[in-house]
Amino acid sequence: MDSPTLAVVFILGSAVLHALWNALVKAGGDRLSELIFVFGFGALSGLVVAPFVPFPDAGAWPFIVASALIHVGYMFFLAEAYRFGDLSRVYPLARGMVPLVVAGAAPAFAGETLGPFQFAGIALISIGIASLAFERRTFDDPRSVGLAIATGLIVGTLTLNDGIGVRQTEDALSYMAWVFMIDGPIMATVAWLARGRLFLVYLRSRWRVMIGAGVVSTASYGLAIAAFKLGALAPVAALRETSVIIAALIGTLFMGEPFGRRRLIAATIVVAGTVVMNLRG
Repeated sequence: MDSPTLAVVFILGSAVLHALWNALVKAGGDRLSELIFVFGFGALSGLVVAPFVPFPDAGAWPFIVASALIHVGYMFFLAEAYRFGDLSRVYPLARGMVPLVVAGAAPAFAGETLGPFQFAGIALISIGIASLAFERRTFDDPRSVGLAIATGLIVGTLTLNDGIGVRQTEDALSYMAWVFMIDGPIMATVAWLARGRLFLVYLRSRWRVMIGAGVVSTASYGLAIAAFKLGALAPVAALRETSVIIAALIGTLFMGEPFGRRRLIAATIVVAGTVVMNLRG
């Protein structure tokens, strides 16, 4: 299997897992605590992996540190967006921003040149994903729109940072492990400052589900990092955002949410965008 094909396999696997851990977090009562745990849980896998992989090259360290810090902003903006808006709209709107951010910045920061089919495919995927945000009714609170867009900009920055950073070192697992290990103490500090002892109380009531979400999130991030190492950033980032469609299917099959005409149209647009993006010309 060649590198571009393997990158597609990895990123689609990452998308499935990303949708799954978001569904698990969605079911929780304190989303900030859930997100703190999910981002901090990877530190355990980092501790396990780090002794068996090379130390990251010097060029990767600014990106590793930046990634861990960006996770904090990502977590807070996402939690606030969920506080003011419905999950089924905030998440698609935020994720739909990511391919456009990466596609716009990759030529300048990653030296990647995109063809017309790739631009068209990324635009279609973003339109299909974002259209899910306006299903059924408009946002209840206008603040959720701004917060969702801000979250998308942050995630796009994170994706670009990781996509460039992982290429500064020989081993993708090494990059991932050290991001996770820096995440650990940062998230522990955030948990204490934001929730105090209430974080531990909440963890005791939901620890099984939260550990499951942490494992799945860690695997999703690892597959994404591996894909960024193998493929062009913008198309890979666009494919990962198909997680929104997967989340819609999970909601329909397991959470009793409707898969109406709007979602069917959105899914069709995303599939069309994926096909167009992989055309040559």
